[in-house]
Amino acid sequence: MNAKPYPRRQRRSAFTLIELLVVVAIIALLISILLPSLSRARAQARTTLCGTRIGQLTKAMLMYADDYDEAPPFLALGHEDMDDLAGHHHGDMYPENRDEEYWWSHEDWLIRDIYLYCYETDWTTLDPEVVTPRTGTLYTYTNYEDVYRCPTFQRGPVGAASGGFYGEPKTQNVFNYTRTVLGRKLLSTILGDDEADDELSPGPIVKISAAYSPAAMMMTLDEQWDFHCAGNYDHGGSVGLSGYPMAAESVHGIVGDMLGDYHGIKGRELDYPDVPESKQGNAGYYDGHVALSRDPWAWRYCVDDNWPALVAWVVQDPQRGTKVFNLLVAGIFGQRGVDVNMDMLLELLGII
Repeated sequence: MNAKPYPRRQRRSAFTLIELLVVVAIIALLISILLPSLSRARAQARTTLCGTRIGQLTKAMLMYADDYDEAPPFLALGHEDMDDLAGHHHGDMYPENRDEEYWWSHEDWLIRDIYLYCYETDWTTLDPEVVTPRTGTLYTYTNYEDVYRCPTFQRGPVGAASGGFYGEPKTQNVFNYTRTVLGRKLLSTILGDDEADDELSPGPIVKISAAYSPAAMMMTLDEQWDFHCAGNYDHGGSVGLSGYPMAAESVHGIVGDMLGDYHGIKGRELDYPDVPESKQGNAGYYDGHVALSRDPWAWRYCVDDNWPALVAWVVQDPQRGTKVFNLLVAGIFGQRGVDVNMDMLLELLGII
């Protein structure tokens, strides 16, 4: 009788600790390589989505204008002293000597009675059925609340200072697409306008057909949230714009609009080290197209608030001047077809 052989125990294969550590290290290396690419891809997707949204809003305004004698939605007067409007040309339908609340009360394209909430520091305490674009006259043409805000702006929660230059809390997350003061015709004694009584006077709203170059004229801005859009206005930059409240459009003077610090990489349009770097923001134009631009003077800030030194540096070279005020220069050309040179620009701004 033959005895059965004793079964030989098979040795189980296993990873050694060193092999496991090598695998973990490889995975970590791959993640470190892929994450920046994924982050850039997500950021690019938000940039594209922002361009789509602001483009839809711009086209909605153009459709609105088709129904209202080519006039885009109402735009408040872009003037710093809103209590002294005597002599300014508003058009026959608008009475003079009205305070800012009067003009804001007409800006109902975004939110009905938005002027009531311009000084609020936390919109989350307000009725969400009241402070919503659904109450605005433009909503008939948009039908989508997200069309009024950049997705990067939307990501920052109310009350947080994330992404803000001055570290102030964010007041609202409802909108950041605004309109530029150049939606009203810029009248000036420098340009020979009989209706103007000083260097900068707000004129009538620019109708679609009245724009000299619609492709050069901004209609909507992807505005920076902590500069007169959703900030608390304790800071107004080196040029002293503190305390100006928020409205549906920027009614804080020519330097009151700031393109957003949302898209792309940080940089400077102006090679001046005392001016902060910023990212870019989208803008919609009178012809309906959308383009990214970088604000040439981010947050209107200079180190030590020494903006006179910036002005003196700019005056030395006309090329620098056109870079600082390129949005203003392009807007005037888009409105009227006037090429503003450096001397005219300095006169317009009261610098000389």
